[in-house]
Amino acid sequence: MQIDANTGALVPFSLEGIMCQIPKVSQLNIEMDTISITLPIDSANASDQLWKEIGLLLYQNKEQFDAFLILHGTDTMAYSATACSFMLQGFGKPIVFTGSQLPISDPETDAKANIVGALSLLKETAFKEVGIFFNDKLFRATRATKIHGSDFDGFGSPNGIALTEYEIALENTTKDVVQFNYQPNFLTDGILVFCWHPLVTEKMFVSVFSDNLKVLIIKSYGSGTLPTYPWILAILKEQIAKGLVVILKSQCFRGGVISGIYETSAQLENAGILYAKDMTLEAVIIKSAWLLSQNMNDLKFVAAFFKDYCGELG
Repeated sequence: MQIDANTGALVPFSLEGIMCQIPKVSQLNIEMDTISITLPIDSANASDQLWKEIGLLLYQNKEQFDAFLILHGTDTMAYSATACSFMLQGFGKPIVFTGSQLPISDPETDAKANIVGALSLLKETAFKEVGIFFNDKLFRATRATKIHGSDFDGFGSPNGIALTEYEIALENTTKDVVQFNYQPNFLTDGILVFCWHPLVTEKMFVSVFSDNLKVLIIKSYGSGTLPTYPWILAILKEQIAKGLVVILKSQCFRGGVISGIYETSAQLENAGILYAKDMTLEAVIIKSAWLLSQNMNDLKFVAAFFKDYCGELG
């Protein structure tokens, strides 16, 4: 982003304009080409259409390049990077996302260090999947999330570790090689995230369920608990019987939903509710949309949900 001289607001910046401000790139001794999406946007406007456009560009250029760097706004970077992980399984070449917390025109910007660091890493890396490089750290995309709104250390892996830090050897980070599978579709109509809190009423909860709702992701307390009010379990059982997929995702930043620790969580699991374990929220949402696009019924969805496709499960 750059600051608009007339309004003072941050607006999208052209790719050519970015590279002109980073002369150090020319000292890296790499052959590089650049391409921009059709219309640069604020990343808050990211959608499945953006993911498909990025995925298609990567797919079309797979054989021409050794590695790929995606410059992306930080707000939805983890969503887009996770989407690329599912779209391009077995791609076989490094795809790394980076961005910055401060616009590149700011004297204190972290954009230049992140771009140069990511390009330097890509020049030598053994990493062969999708990652996020930020503040000298590389994270597997499906295990990463934005952890701070403005700090330069803006990304983390709550239930994992950074795969490498800049200039440190990267070993044993890439998952087993799988056959390249380009599946760029996501079913976006029918997924809802609902955060449980102590003031949720029965009337409020009932209003969540619409005819086109296919997956309900409930952000539960702790390791997977909800209140023991009988109406909660009754409503969920009724909806699951109709074919709705219900997934519990912990509100906690670290850890995850663990089966059977408390009586309440055991009852939920017995009712057919799925546990997200330690997946990021981004991974749960993207994985659900990707699986739904393959016309899976509820039983096939359940089996597929617990399969580790691209490192999303710890």
